[in-house]
Amino acid sequence: MSDFEINRTCETYRCLEHLTLDNSLICDSGKFQLLDDLLPEMKSSGDRVLIFSQFTMLLDVLERYLKIRGHKYMRLDGQTPVQERGQMIDKFNKDQEIFIFILSTRAWGPGYQLDF
Repeated sequence: MSDFEINRTCETYRCLEHLTLDNSLICDSGKFQLLDDLLPEMKSSGDRVLIFSQFTMLLDVLERYLKIRGHKYMRLDGQTPVQERGQMIDKFNKDQEIFIFILSTRAWGPGYQLDF
């Protein structure tokens, strides 16, 4: 069990809530500090961001970070129903308010296209 999975378990059970990671600890990673520098700059210049990962556990942690920072995002991974994937991509392509799309490379298939 990873540290993040233990944290999610603590969040699930009220008797363990006092053991959960503080948001500042989650955002204290060097990679997230780099994102803290890059993302506002990219957003202010009108850019949009795709983040691919082979590991859905990383997407879980990244999703928590994005919620903490208040970024509007979408997530597509192996748990996303196949029928909804095309709709999600269309929504991301059309809705300029969605700043970040996080995706699992394992859920990706031929025929998907993200336009910018």
